[in-house]
Amino acid sequence: MPQFTDEVTVLESPIDVMYLMHKAFMIHSERT
Repeated sequence: MPQFTDEVTVLESPIDVMYLMHKAFMIHSERT
């Protein structure tokens, strides 16, 4: 059920997905 809820949240909040991907990208850049 939690996974299904997460998928729905992603579909309803693409902006949140972009934010998470951006944050992950920044972290990866800092490690380099």
